[in-house]
Amino acid sequence: MRRAFLVLGAAASFVSTVAAQDFLGFSYHACISATSRGTVGSSAGEILTRIDGDEYAGWGLGAPGMRTISSVFLIVQDQDAVATPEVFDVYLYAEDGANPGFPDLATRTTFATAVAGPPAPAAGVISAVAKVVTPALPVAVPIQGGGDVFVAFAFPAAAWPLDGLSAQLVLGSGVAAADVPGRAQQPPAPTGPNNSHGLSRVAGGLSYDSTRNWVIDIEHDTAAGCVLGITNQPSCPASHNPPPAGSGPAPGTADFMSGVAPDVSGFHPGRVDDVTMDYYRTGSGAPLVFFLADVGTFGPEVPVASFTAGSGVFCVNAASFLTLGVRIGMADEAFLTTTFPAAIRPSLAGFPLVQQAVEFDVGTGLAHASPCGRQRF
Repeated sequence: MRRAFLVLGAAASFVSTVAAQDFLGFSYHACISATSRGTVGSSAGEILTRIDGDEYAGWGLGAPGMRTISSVFLIVQDQDAVATPEVFDVYLYAEDGANPGFPDLATRTTFATAVAGPPAPAAGVISAVAKVVTPALPVAVPIQGGGDVFVAFAFPAAAWPLDGLSAQLVLGSGVAAADVPGRAQQPPAPTGPNNSHGLSRVAGGLSYDSTRNWVIDIEHDTAAGCVLGITNQPSCPASHNPPPAGSGPAPGTADFMSGVAPDVSGFHPGRVDDVTMDYYRTGSGAPLVFFLADVGTFGPEVPVASFTAGSGVFCVNAASFLTLGVRIGMADEAFLTTTFPAAIRPSLAGFPLVQQAVEFDVGTGLAHASPCGRQRF
């Protein structure tokens, strides 16, 4: 199961105890900007990251009509892990069909409780740890509204910022280590589901924070796949092509800023983003992978098993998808990078690109489909 969590400034390898499951790759080449409790501050409350149903489909297929998650990855930090070691909880929410882009609080589903925070550091008091949270059984939330799923970390009250738990995140503006998204998430204010993936909930109040996502990854029951945005930002070197030495082979970042809203058309002067589709399946070795593309929205999720033996679903539109290319990967991973000529970049403003990867296992004759990722230029 996947995999090294490839995060600038923090790389940790984890091995799953569950066969045939992989992390989607949302943390692939994430550029960490800071650690944060959102607007929770010193209160007890939750910070939430939205997995947008318009940006990812065909994942978490454990039960019909649900999105099923077997593990959650995060980087949790304690400002004083020596004097006050703490625990936190993890919850999942479905989207509110009556309030698109926001969680339906009635669907709050417990993923894990009393998860230990970071251990005491070797020196000082601040401690951070890359953590995989795995409950005894996978947890499912219903697909509602546009299909958004929210992953929430609930922290106890603390004397923040001197003490207390927080989670590391990627910011879209305002700091030196930001990943600034393209026009699809601009302007950065007022904040809402159009330009941010991070929310805070405290004392019954729920609101979007500035453009961000907390660094998370999701383990599910089939092959992995994510879309990446390749940028030239000095503030986000993990998104460059080629990627930094020692990191994953696929160029670009899979965060929820440039990862899903790359600046292909030069909304920010000097930006000339390109895109990558990455595929991963534990045990695939040198996978033979077909990379598919479509324009617009996702198609219906049709099981691969409806056509041939295998796993996953097709989520590109059957009548309109194209095959961008075929690659033979290595070390269980394959990727395809698409670059754009300068002459066509201005015309790509607003272009919605859907990508999916499908492996054909020549040894078993099985086909394995990744989730679909959608980027808006």
